Amino acid sequence: NAGVAYVRDFVDAVISGSVSLTTNAEIYFYGCNNDPIAQSLSSALGAIGRGDILVTGANNKVAPYPKLPATVQVDHGGRFNTYSGGKLKSSTKTLGY
Repeated sequence: NAGVAYVRDFVDAVISGSVSLTTNAEIYFYGCNNDPIAQSLSSALGAIGRGDILVTGANNKVAPYPKLPATVQVDHGGRFNTYSGGKLKSSTKTLGY
């Protein structure tokens, strides 16, 4: 699975110090259907003691939200889910950028 390889590469880069994340950093996947990789990355970061990092991904298609500039929404009842240590922390229909 390519997603697993990318998660492992990213976590290895955090471990080695080639990617530096501040305490309570936030990572957003704004594309469609990125919830599985967000949860996977959050779990992997939690396993190395970085459960402070929040990772967010959508569980459906994403589109611009016409009512608010610089905002995206998830279509068809989907949500942007935010994880910490692999556990769901919050969920929202729209997300600013």
